[in-house]
Amino acid sequence: MFVASDLLIFARLGPLATSPLPGLLIWPLYYFGQFLICIGVVGQFTGRGQQGLASQG
Repeated sequence: MFVASDLLIFARLGPLATSPLPGLLIWPLYYFGQFLICIGVVGQFTGRGQQGLASQG
């Protein structure tokens, strides 16, 4: 989604210059992509913490 938002930025400079679609989709795609990245990173950290506790217990 993050990459799609970047592609829409470039498309807005060229073939979709007159379309309102890129303006409506760029920020939601960007923020949702960042949200998914954040969830993935936090999930990796919490998963590692739980595995460490399970091996100690």
